[in-house]
Amino acid sequence: MNRTKVRAKTVIDNTGKILEIPILLVERHGESIPLWSLHTYLVKKHNMSKTKQDRLFQAIGLLLDYIEANISIFKEPKELFASFSQALYSGTINEKGDDPSELYWLPKRILTMNHLLYELSTFSDWMHQ
Repeated sequence: MNRTKVRAKTVIDNTGKILEIPILLVERHGESIPLWSLHTYLVKKHNMSKTKQDRLFQAIGLLLDYIEANISIFKEPKELFASFSQALYSGTINEKGDDPSELYWLPKRILTMNHLLYELSTFSDWMHQ
């Protein structure tokens, strides 16, 4: 899935205060569409560090790629997320060096994987609420 991270200037209230935060544009049917839920989250969490923002964008990008590579495989979101977590942990390349998903992910370091999953889970929990 094609995606682009851009900086967006967002007016947050009638004082005219402007936040400049990143926004993720994803291509859908040939159009670039903002992920508004992510934008809203970042407006609410505008004090989030750039490092945490970068991790969140990376995690969402990896998840979008994983979903696209495994479309219609999982019936339940929990199954998808568990499999996605495992793919981060072990990579997607099999013993023969093949990857039917065409993701070709190498295994992530445990600390890196935990940071990515934490940011993704925090965002997901916020969306659920």
